Amino acid sequence: MRCPVCEYENAPDASRCESCDHVLSVLDQPKAIEKYRRAFEKLTAEGSLNERGAQQCEKLRAKLQISEELHEQLMTELLTESEPEERELTIALSWSSGHEVNLAFIHGGDFTFEHVEITLLSTLSSGLHRERFDDIDPDERHLFQAPLYDPQAPPSSLISIAVQLQVRTVDITEEVNCYRTPMLSLSSGEVEMIDLEGNPTHSLYELLERRALFSLLGSEGWRELPLSRITEDELFQWEVHVTAKRDWLRRSAADGWRVGDQHRCQLGSLSLDERLCPGGISWIGAPLGVGRDWETPAHQIKVTGPLWSAETPITQALWTEVMGDNPSAHMEERAPVDSISWYDAVHFCNRLSRRLGLNPVYHISADRRVTRDSSASGYRLPSEVEWEHLARGGLDRSYAGSNRAEQVCWSIENSDHRPHPVAEKSPNAWGLFDYCGNVWEWCEDYFIDDVYRKRASLLTDPRVQFPPHTEGEPSRVRRGGSWATAANACRVFSRADGQPTWKSQFVGVRVV
Repeated sequence: MRCPVCEYENAPDASRCESCDHVLSVLDQPKAIEKYRRAFEKLTAEGSLNERGAQQCEKLRAKLQISEELHEQLMTELLTESEPEERELTIALSWSSGHEVNLAFIHGGDFTFEHVEITLLSTLSSGLHRERFDDIDPDERHLFQAPLYDPQAPPSSLISIAVQLQVRTVDITEEVNCYRTPMLSLSSGEVEMIDLEGNPTHSLYELLERRALFSLLGSEGWRELPLSRITEDELFQWEVHVTAKRDWLRRSAADGWRVGDQHRCQLGSLSLDERLCPGGISWIGAPLGVGRDWETPAHQIKVTGPLWSAETPITQALWTEVMGDNPSAHMEERAPVDSISWYDAVHFCNRLSRRLGLNPVYHISADRRVTRDSSASGYRLPSEVEWEHLARGGLDRSYAGSNRAEQVCWSIENSDHRPHPVAEKSPNAWGLFDYCGNVWEWCEDYFIDDVYRKRASLLTDPRVQFPPHTEGEPSRVRRGGSWATAANACRVFSRADGQPTWKSQFVGVRVV
């Protein structure tokens, strides 16, 4: 046993030191050393040993009879550990209307980008899109665009998009280091993307948490990402693989259509254009402090997909073709039909279904009670959460496809006090037009003002199927705002109600 005073190595069973006659302890030395190591690690968790910690170490060292040599060894290990590196990369991702994704980034730290590689994996295309940039100025924001798919190619399955950055940096000491961000998925579809190391992508919903709170307030959703160190050999030497948790590439039905495809239904000389849109998890509602009481709080729901949606509201020409009349207050064949009640919209769905050889969804009794056959193949009104899921188009924007109302919305600020022909503004990311503005659109659900506050967890396909306890006929939901509504009230989370018999020149319909 080693003497703690003169460090003479005595026999294991010695009671006194043969060199200095110090009384030796019968402590279990290996256990004492392990206990001291643990205490030392705890006291130096911040990377240094402060004055109070040093005093505690000294008391514990004396009590456990730990040698000065061991203490100095631990201090040496602490002082020679590399200091934590200040490496930050901040990025913003957005999917613009059309076939491109926007990516912007800035960084902090005393290093310069020598190379930056941006890799985009889109299951809309058959491969990876990769760009490499040299001599990046670290003091500026940088914006890049990458194609999601070839617009000239036939439409493919809309499943998921992933982005990953790799950087080669040089600091002020000329030291070169390579880093990689996590791979980020921009989609809410149930698809798992895995990189070469077997790591799954980080969903924006998981990584950015309640990102809706920020972007709807006007922010671009900037977030800091961790940078993991990689070797020079690993840089630019990786690929990704896609494995679907569900077979989203399977045929959605015997008709052979796939998610993301466009379908045209002929009705005489007219057509109803529709898109097969993915399901998935979406934000519904407005953040606290942004929307009105009955539009908050923002929460997540899951929509079972895929789901066909008409690309535009039903036009006056199409309504006349199916129903035989045009009730609109502002006659314009290509403009949305208006001045229709909720009951009129339900009758239209059934007539359209029969016209195209599909089973009608709604049963309407003599006393106007409407029930829905969930197994029927025909057209119907969207539920309220389906409407907002489709309007958002997989993105977190204030309006359907943009944060700028004038790009996608006819409102009182730009409509010249009249409705406009459909599809004159830009579509959202799923190719759907006029979800915000032009005319309000009827939804299937009953309107309850506090329904969002009653949802405690992630729900799948929530519907308000039973009328609230009110006098008279309960109201139904209408969404999206109109040409006579302020742009503020045309946002994707804007909701209002209306009696099912009520008709207005500001209200129309879209079918799914």
